[in-house]
Amino acid sequence: MGNYSDFETDFVQRTLALIDQYNEMIEVLGKPFREQYNYTLTLNCLLGLIVLPKERALSFLPADRLTRQLKAEMGLHESQLPGPEMNLRELIHKMRNSVAHFFR
Repeated sequence: MGNYSDFETDFVQRTLALIDQYNEMIEVLGKPFREQYNYTLTLNCLLGLIVLPKERALSFLPADRLTRQLKAEMGLHESQLPGPEMNLRELIHKMRNSVAHFFR
């Protein structure tokens, strides 16, 4: 794959493809859990998907309240996320700070 034509969209799509590719490779090679890099991949993907886009496009994130209905629409039927007192933009911002400052 070459250069990005639409950075934000391409990056998200490539990250999801990377996760699928990794999972397929683990299955094909039959790697035992101790030889897998699940946590490293998760942290790298979080950095790429939450920290990087937030820096470039926070204003594009919806400020919808985290109602039960919104969570259900996102496929989160049994969620531990905050309730309607927080909105999606605030949640992503807090997640971004958690991931970005993980090592401090």
